[in-house]
Amino acid sequence: KLVQLQDLSLYSNLITTVKGLEMLPKLTCLSLGVNQIDSLDDTTRYLHKLRNLRMLTLSGNRIAGQKTYKNRVIAFVGEKLKYLDSRLVLPKDHKDAVEDQNEALAGVQDEDEKAKIQAKELADWNEEEAQAAKKNCIAPNSLVPELDNIRFEGPNVMELLRIDLVRDRIKEDSDKYEAIVAKAVEFEKQMGELYEKKKSDRDGFLASLKWYSDASDEECKAMIYEYEKTVKQVIPYGLRVQPNLDTYDDDATHALRELLGDLKDELLEKEADQFDAFASAISVFEDHLKENYEKIGKEAIGSKFEEFRKIEKDYFDGIKGKMAQYFEDKSRNEGGTIGQGVPQELIRLLDNKEDCLKVIGEFGDLRTKRLDELEETLKKNEDNEWRLLLEEAQTKEQLRGRARIAEVIAYIKRQEEHLNQWDAAVD
Repeated sequence: KLVQLQDLSLYSNLITTVKGLEMLPKLTCLSLGVNQIDSLDDTTRYLHKLRNLRMLTLSGNRIAGQKTYKNRVIAFVGEKLKYLDSRLVLPKDHKDAVEDQNEALAGVQDEDEKAKIQAKELADWNEEEAQAAKKNCIAPNSLVPELDNIRFEGPNVMELLRIDLVRDRIKEDSDKYEAIVAKAVEFEKQMGELYEKKKSDRDGFLASLKWYSDASDEECKAMIYEYEKTVKQVIPYGLRVQPNLDTYDDDATHALRELLGDLKDELLEKEADQFDAFASAISVFEDHLKENYEKIGKEAIGSKFEEFRKIEKDYFDGIKGKMAQYFEDKSRNEGGTIGQGVPQELIRLLDNKEDCLKVIGEFGDLRTKRLDELEETLKKNEDNEWRLLLEEAQTKEQLRGRARIAEVIAYIKRQEEHLNQWDAAVD
């Protein structure tokens, strides 16, 4: 709620530890003077996280009396710090502080580098997700984690499969399973090509609507221009212009009123024509969508998910086969050693063939169900994409049409008042 806060004073509040300020990303001025802060290391490491601090007060705390206080604070807070305890911090002060605290900074610099790498990885992942959503597919690097991390009410099957004893037995199946990532890459490429084709058609459709709307606007402007040119021939423009009774032509003024009525009819008729043209364009585009996209996207999704499901089935059938063999080997004391650090729950599972194979099968079924859900979602997206586009276009056109009719009515009313004022001046 305080994300916009820039200036914060916590002066004399018996504070012993600095925390909770990372939620204030725009904080530039912080006063922590006359408190009970006594850990220079903890405090400077925390303040290092506040990247925008320009003014900082820590005087009156125990840490302010420590020998390395000034250099430690300046080095850890960074180059943006301009004032420390009301004293100006010069670029030379910062340089000297960094040199003096170089060894202490090494740790936080490593943490900063790790944080940058993590931030980049997150940004890349978000971009991949955004691109996949735009193309209506699954990001290749997200498919396997999506399945591996399914919430399963039972033993952790993925942890079971990572036990050395099990992993070595199913290595061949795991290597074959990597094909699902390659299939996901193919799927992304396929949906990406379809997206580009759809985007081209969508942009063309919207451009055609705009072209017709602009052309209609120009025609309406031309009608208004011709009317106003005729008005100027009868009624001179100007704030102080008065009718000349010797030249006043009542028939000409009457003709203007008829011309204004005709203009109103023509403008509203033009608006009706545009509405009809828009409805026709929508109908043609809907037919185009049905002919070119109604099935192709869903068929591509369905086909690829059939491949995903087959890979999943082969993978878990292979695992169950290898684990069945493990229990046979185990009955002959040839199963191998489980190893250290394995949770008791999984050890018990490796001692019970029936339970082990059942759990692996249930987890495989759950993954297949998740694939079904993802497939259904993507197919619905295919339907919704065009429906939302057409609804948005229709809403936009309705709003434009209402605004245009209101403009026409307001313009006609102003012109009628203009003519009434002219007649009133004659009278």
